[in-house]
Amino acid sequence: MKHFSTLCCWCILAVLSGCGVRYVPLMVKSEPEITFSKDSVQVLVINRFDVAKADFLLGREKKKEVFAQGIRAEIQQVTEELERMKGLRLILPSHSVLLPRDIKASLDSSVLTVSEIQQLAKTYQADYILSLEDYEAKFVQDEVNRTKNADGSVSKVATYSLSVRSAWVWYDPYGQSFKELQGDVSAYHSERGVLSGILALGPALGTNARLVVDMSKKAGARVAAYFKVQNKSLERPLYNDREFRPIAEMIRKGAYSSARKELQLLAQQTDRATASKAYYSLAVLADLEGNRSSAIDFATLSLQKKRNMYATMLLNGLKES
Repeated sequence: MKHFSTLCCWCILAVLSGCGVRYVPLMVKSEPEITFSKDSVQVLVINRFDVAKADFLLGREKKKEVFAQGIRAEIQQVTEELERMKGLRLILPSHSVLLPRDIKASLDSSVLTVSEIQQLAKTYQADYILSLEDYEAKFVQDEVNRTKNADGSVSKVATYSLSVRSAWVWYDPYGQSFKELQGDVSAYHSERGVLSGILALGPALGTNARLVVDMSKKAGARVAAYFKVQNKSLERPLYNDREFRPIAEMIRKGAYSSARKELQLLAQQTDRATASKAYYSLAVLADLEGNRSSAIDFATLSLQKKRNMYATMLLNGLKES
């Protein structure tokens, strides 16, 4: 996630800048977080979360079955998406659970040992191992809204969302390293009148198996995304003061040539602050057009004219990409 830290800084800038700035959307590509050491690899996919050994599911057969269905759906989603990737062959053992982990233990303390990883790799002739380590599906009470009625009484309505959280681990048997992958999703489900937010009973998981399966598939897609190039929308701030407001509108509407002419004139002005803003805006234009080297050059010129946070952040982001 090379753009993550830069994206956070843009968000902070947006808050600090208030209404004096306009924004132009930019689509950026984020490289896969998981890469392979060679063009063709074999990946062993296993499940280490044993529903039968989960103490919190003992005696709750309906909920246990929903968990089992959700796990199967998520694993299927992950494998289907990965199987479509070039040069990647999956190995799926017949065992539903392999080397089950201690669910009560933290993930860091219950990962596979180096010897276990290498033994699995040898047994199944795998280059890497992808393992489902933890899984949870539950209804979450998001908030309780209180409304005062005409008779002076108070009505309480609780809002619930369905949450599916999973943790996978990507093991490199020979690099002796591992990386945790998160498959967390949630979505609004329903609301209901309650007497007390603390004592309220939410929706039952056992009667919502289909929704859990659907959400688990979405969680699986999140996990598969670690292996793919991602397109993300990034918003670049544009100056919105009197001189630059018309130019910001040109850029937002896609009139890049007209905006460039105006900015080139402003960049030649003796006022260093104005020239700095113009060069920054030219850097944004170059970035929008996919000309990274020119964007770096213009951002550098902007900083040479006058130090400013926008050009600094843009330049850092371009160097990270």
